[in-house]
Amino acid sequence: EERRTAFHRMALHSVLSADIFCAIHIQRVYRGYATRLRLKRSAQVIQRTWRSFHSNKWNQRLLSTTILLQSIVRRWQVARTLQRMNASATLIQNIVRGHTVRTKREYYVTKKNAYDLKVKSATVIQTAWRSYDCSMKYLNAKLDIIIV
Repeated sequence: EERRTAFHRMALHSVLSADIFCAIHIQRVYRGYATRLRLKRSAQVIQRTWRSFHSNKWNQRLLSTTILLQSIVRRWQVARTLQRMNASATLIQNIVRGHTVRTKREYYVTKKNAYDLKVKSATVIQTAWRSYDCSMKYLNAKLDIIIV
């Protein structure tokens, strides 16, 4: 085919005048330039598309990694907050239970002390009454003996 193309050129060169040959040569050069320009633009479009795809893919990976990292950090923060809240609730429960036990103990101790005080008071009163009663019986018995 190259031979045929070369043969056609030679045939055209001998047949056509120099002006026509120059015009054909200029057209051939321009068509080659236009074709190379189209190919360059096509290559640029392909490269732009590939870079965009690759960049979007990288951005998607970056976004999913960022979301995963945020999820891990938030989970850790919530776990730490719940742990602190649980410790605080346990502390409050311990304080309330201790207060309740002390209050009940104090109530029962006070009640027992009051009961003991009543018992002691009653014992003192009974002892004083019995002493008085015995003294009176003794004096009455003594008086009865003297009067007879």
